[in-house]
Amino acid sequence: MATQFKTVGQAIDGLKETMANKLQGAFDRVGKVGIKFVSDLTDQLSNVNFDGFVDGLFKAVADMEPIFDDLKTGFDDFKKGFADSGAFNSLKDTFDSITDSVGKLVNTMDQTNGGDSLFKQLGKLAGGALGGAAKSISGIAEALGELDPGTLQMLAQAFIILKGGLKGFSV
Repeated sequence: MATQFKTVGQAIDGLKETMANKLQGAFDRVGKVGIKFVSDLTDQLSNVNFDGFVDGLFKAVADMEPIFDDLKTGFDDFKKGFADSGAFNSLKDTFDSITDSVGKLVNTMDQTNGGDSLFKQLGKLAGGALGGAAKSISGIAEALGELDPGTLQMLAQAFIILKGGLKGFSV
């Protein structure tokens, strides 16, 4: 190596210069091929009659215009027929009826005969059930807490034996 670099930046610059010098011939050959390709493409495009293509395109669009007019007329007729059928009013009446019915249902549930509303009764029922379950779990926990460790070990072994014994009954 003829050059001694003092920094990494200088070494990278040296690498770039070396690569540029070594690849210059290849770039020149590729450039000549690219120039020839673009030149040939330009020559071929100069032979194309774009006027004929554009005239044909306009004629095709003009030929399709009646089809688009018929489609527009058909769509307009469909909208008018749908509106004349009363479907929009029927849908509005249906949604109004549903809204009224839900409102009446909620009012009925809120006003039971002299007692609490249905929602309040359901809340009391759910709360009572959860309270009872909590008391039962608390009672079981207290009972287990009062058992001596030997009894708990025997109870655990009994459950293990029971589980093993019931394996033959599983389907």
